[in-house]
Amino acid sequence: AVADCTGHGVPGAMVSVICSGALNKSVKEQGLTEPSDILENVASIVVNTFNQGNKQIKDGMDIALISCNEITREVRFAGANNSIWVVSPSNTLQGADSFFEVENHPLTLHEFKATKRPIGRYNVDRPFVTKRVKLSPGDALYLFTDGYADQFGGEKNKKFKYKTLKKLILTGAEQTLPEQKRKLLDSLNNEPELE
Repeated sequence: AVADCTGHGVPGAMVSVICSGALNKSVKEQGLTEPSDILENVASIVVNTFNQGNKQIKDGMDIALISCNEITREVRFAGANNSIWVVSPSNTLQGADSFFEVENHPLTLHEFKATKRPIGRYNVDRPFVTKRVKLSPGDALYLFTDGYADQFGGEKNKKFKYKTLKKLILTGAEQTLPEQKRKLLDSLNNEPELE
């Protein structure tokens, strides 16, 4: 799981503790394994906890949650506002919602989109959906929050944005993980290449 709770200071910390506890309860105590079922249960626990207080808490959590089968190489994914990306030599992955390519680059970035709904109070009750991804040797799976794409940086203090992040991930995917980490950290200090 990769998650990001909204809120700052003590309220943000409390939301993080509530959401983390709800995840642990859903998986460890209740034995849920299907990502969409886990997120529905977590959402229910979080909203019920919020309703017990006197304040109208509007914060919540965005999350990308996966379950992996190492034998079949199948990944099951459900997300609350946080999608996942798979970088693959294949230009089509079954179930992908969209893809991103860079000209003359051998890999393709496939996006599996999350449900547009946070964990917490929300006006529209869209159900969380589990998506299945069959990985092949050479595929790379990326989970993330909106934190990197929403960063401001460089000399002009511009927002990084998802398109720039996709290009950075895709063009660096053939590097080792430490090299990719270094490239991601260095890119925040330099002006992003906006196109």
